[in-house]
Amino acid sequence: MKGKVSASFGSYGWSGEAPRLVLEIMEKRFEMDVIKPPLLIKYTPSKDDLERCREFGRTIGERLIHGE
Repeated sequence: MKGKVSASFGSYGWSGEAPRLVLEIMEKRFEMDVIKPPLLIKYTPSKDDLERCREFGRTIGERLIHGE
């Protein structure tokens, strides 16, 4: 999985640790090309949160296409 593009995201109600931990594992153990920071949404996403999700998806797509 070394060098593959990866990202982490999640909706949470408490600490939101899981996406950060997953990102760290992908980066350090699997040596993946991670997109930072992880996308964290507390509770149910608002309209603004949904736009952040779309932008996060665009960032992932751009990294896959252009390798930036």
